[in-house]
Amino acid sequence: MSALIPEKHSAQIAQRLHSEKVPCVVCLCAAWCSACEQYRAVFDDLARSYPEGCFVWVDIEVHADSLGDIEIDNFPTLFLEDAKGVRFFGEVLPNPWVVEQFFAHWEDLPYLSDAPPLREPLRSQAWHSQKTLPTTQAHALDSARNPT
Repeated sequence: MSALIPEKHSAQIAQRLHSEKVPCVVCLCAAWCSACEQYRAVFDDLARSYPEGCFVWVDIEVHADSLGDIEIDNFPTLFLEDAKGVRFFGEVLPNPWVVEQFFAHWEDLPYLSDAPPLREPLRSQAWHSQKTLPTTQAHALDSARNPT
């Protein structure tokens, strides 16, 4: 399975992250970023190679409101979290070896007390937003939900 995308797979992400045993692996990227574009195929391959993880591809411009005050210095930014906390949060080279090493040594990675958690927001499906729809579609959906 390829990496999941919040606006398309929010229910599947929530279901996968419901299990405390499933590691959350998130790539924070931007559509305009050429390094992210190169890393996308690598990240999808990693998702297929490590089915025990929940791999999520997040476009920070689409999901800026859901990310809150998260600081991203460069792209792609990788985020690894398990049920106990964040294990890694930082920029990575678009190389599969990096994530493979994280998985090989997951238990040895320290927990980061200053990194913002993403597992719970992803699990709550809060990322599935009408903001990803064109304005006319969002208005039509809103009108259908709240008829006058």
